[in-house]
Amino acid sequence: MSYPYPEPERSSSTSGHVALLPQVDIDTTRGRGKGKIDAETAASQILNGIAKGRAEIDMGAMALLRRILRMSLALRSERIMIGC
Repeated sequence: MSYPYPEPERSSSTSGHVALLPQVDIDTTRGRGKGKIDAETAASQILNGIAKGRAEIDMGAMALLRRILRMSLALRSERIMIGC
């Protein structure tokens, strides 16, 4: 994934992470939307992703969408290689 901001220098002790998550159930979103996750779950999944060294942390439908896109690209590449 290409980030719209500069990468930290390699000698730097900073790191960057991107978390893509569904709507979070907080005071400002109560009564709106479906498929929301609670704030504790969101925070826990973000911290687990950071602990595992992941640069991209996907939750909810975004995780499923990314898997579908990977499979789609793999199938498309395979079809091109076969010449279909």
